[in-house]
Amino acid sequence: MASVITIAGEQLFAAKAQANEQLDIDTFIFANVPNQDPSAPINREEGIPTAHIVYQQNVQQVGRVNDNVVVYSTVLDSITGPFEFNWVGLYSSVNQKLVAINHVPTVTKTVTAPGEAGNTLNRNFGIEYSGIAALTNITVDAETWQLNFTARLSGMDKLTQQLAADMNGKDWFIDDGLKVVPRATANTFSVTPGVGYVSGLRVELKQEHILIVQSYPQFVYVDAWFSGNANSTWSPQLAFTVTNTEMDDYIDPSGTQHYVYKLAVINAADDVGDLRIEGVQANKEWVKNLSPSTFSTDWTFDSAQEMKAFNKLSSGEKCRTFGYKNINDGGGSIYVIVNDELESDDGNIILLNNGLFAVRINKDFVKSSEYGASEIDSTSEINGALNGSRFLTIDVDVSCKNVAPKKGSVIDISKSILLPVNSDNGDAVISNEGQDKLLISGNGLISGNKHQQAGENQHKLIHLSTNDSKVHGIELGWNYSKESPTESINCVSMEGDRNIMSALRLSSWSQEGLVLKNSKYCTVNNIVANDEDSDSWSAVQIHGSHNLIDSIITKNTGASSVGCDSQHSIVNNIISDTIRYHNGVNFGHENKTADYSVASNIIITNLNDEVNPNAAGLSVSNGTKYISVNNFSMKNPTQNKANKGINISNGGANNQLSNTVIDGAVTGVNLYSCEYTSVCNMMLMNCDYGINKNDDSILQMINVDLSGSLVQLTGAGATQKTRAVNAIFDRNDSFSGGISLTSISFPYRVSTKNMREFSTLVIEPSNANGAKALVYVSVRANGYFEINVAGTVDSGAHIRWRIV
Repeated sequence: MASVITIAGEQLFAAKAQANEQLDIDTFIFANVPNQDPSAPINREEGIPTAHIVYQQNVQQVGRVNDNVVVYSTVLDSITGPFEFNWVGLYSSVNQKLVAINHVPTVTKTVTAPGEAGNTLNRNFGIEYSGIAALTNITVDAETWQLNFTARLSGMDKLTQQLAADMNGKDWFIDDGLKVVPRATANTFSVTPGVGYVSGLRVELKQEHILIVQSYPQFVYVDAWFSGNANSTWSPQLAFTVTNTEMDDYIDPSGTQHYVYKLAVINAADDVGDLRIEGVQANKEWVKNLSPSTFSTDWTFDSAQEMKAFNKLSSGEKCRTFGYKNINDGGGSIYVIVNDELESDDGNIILLNNGLFAVRINKDFVKSSEYGASEIDSTSEINGALNGSRFLTIDVDVSCKNVAPKKGSVIDISKSILLPVNSDNGDAVISNEGQDKLLISGNGLISGNKHQQAGENQHKLIHLSTNDSKVHGIELGWNYSKESPTESINCVSMEGDRNIMSALRLSSWSQEGLVLKNSKYCTVNNIVANDEDSDSWSAVQIHGSHNLIDSIITKNTGASSVGCDSQHSIVNNIISDTIRYHNGVNFGHENKTADYSVASNIIITNLNDEVNPNAAGLSVSNGTKYISVNNFSMKNPTQNKANKGINISNGGANNQLSNTVIDGAVTGVNLYSCEYTSVCNMMLMNCDYGINKNDDSILQMINVDLSGSLVQLTGAGATQKTRAVNAIFDRNDSFSGGISLTSISFPYRVSTKNMREFSTLVIEPSNANGAKALVYVSVRANGYFEINVAGTVDSGAHIRWRIV
């Protein structure tokens, strides 16, 4: 069964959203289309099958699932019909547009007749589109009968299955569960009752299962699947297959997914090879009961340290602790005592004084307090926790350095992580290479030097070489010391592809704040950065290609608020207030270009670099080409003008500026060695110089207001290869006028500050005699032009001129 939103529907949604108009969808259409395959993809340009319509009915109920999903419903009652349908359309009669289509197997709609009750059917259309609830003004929550929970419940089943596989292994078995063994009767074998996991699906064999084998060798497979009965009771099912061929997971004709696992190979009547992988079998005593809430304990202790010192514990006994170092310090847990040769990590596995080991049973999600971590250097405790578990919660304030998470680790920071006092220069809080799919998140703090003494070293916070990882939600900063004798160090750095930094709060960093290094397909978004104390550099810096920076707010940064040395990238929605030196937003740096990148929706205020003459609200440099800048605004006080509003230099070519406002700059736009620049829809105010062009590169201006500049166009190449359409040089001077040809002497000069050598000047006759006059422009100059005529001028001849 296939369902789509039509191209026409999608275009209607977009048009209504752009026009800020309500979207009305009001009709269900039912049709019976011959030879239609309900499983085939639907052509989104498909129209209404008018010749096959069998019924139409109004939308009877609407509901909101979330901001981006709404449901339209109608009920075909028992007195409607009879007809058959296999095509359902959702239609907007107000806009005469088919919005969505559903192809279904043929459905028969019966009607109530004497002695026979008709059927009642409900049909629902779920429409998913960004902001659709607001667009349609649907505010009422959807009723349960309007929702199809099948996909969601199936997803929950799959998630539970995947969690079991992630935490304990894809295929594993408890003790001798599902073990194949020979029986006394010849050529018969027994599958032992017990519990196992097949692809994360828990299966249980409650009674012995007998296998009969006629030839050898043979493989024994367990086949597991999930199914329900007529009472809607769903549970895992299992079966066994004996075969001499290999089997793989498969989907049966009903569409049910089956998972298979090779339990054994039977070589002879008395020779069975157990293929349940050694080391994956859960044959340890302590996994028989994984529920701490129902775990019966033999001993209780105030702390794990007290348990460690107690010499009377025996293998197989169970212990509960109410703290790690002290009672009620948050580090309580449940342990099983074992006599195996294990490696202690002082958290999941604790070596007792009597030589036995205490093993935590709830080891998959651990807390820093359970390992005794504190504000005293707890590096070994935190690394021990991550060695024993993939999931760590920082639930107390801790101090640590060079924490090394493994692949797939999750660190949830709800408190503070501080670097230990007197850490070495360059130490990081979290640092690792080659470990992918990390998640570091929470609402806590990672601090480098906030609580340390003056004069100590610079420190990294998070430095990772990783792919597919994410840093989210935490506060970061204070990784500097003004008295430090060493070079500054980046605060947070991620090198690799498909990484994300999001919803971070950055304070008082040292060198660059958040850095993507040699990165592709990465995102930095929803960042708030505020530096009141240090001599920081950029808040965000990216290097690589195909990256996204979005929704960044900075206050009081040292260098650029955002630096982009990344090609084919987007810098969007930037607000930056107070930049102490260098540029507001920078594209291209140190022989690294940002070609083919886009900057949009950028606001810069208070650019304060009094030393660097090239400091600009937005800079494009080092040969960066094909940059598009759209919606840029910069405001500086007139008593403290920025050196430049926009600076494009050092070989930048084919760049475009549009929708720009610059207020308070020595030079509004500076162009140096740029080849070609297009400026469209720009206004300059309180600038000493409007556009400064220092070479013969091409400048195209459209709808540009330079009247807010004392000198509108300057530089060695100001008039060379410059073109203008609707360029305003002085709002108070003329752009057009009329001339009576019989009352002037030739050549005749017209003075206007809006005239330039490159301006487009149009001369038009105002009457018939004016049309006869052979008028031509004899001189074009900055600030005036002159006209002349060839031949005589008839009485009353009149013309008009205008600059476009």
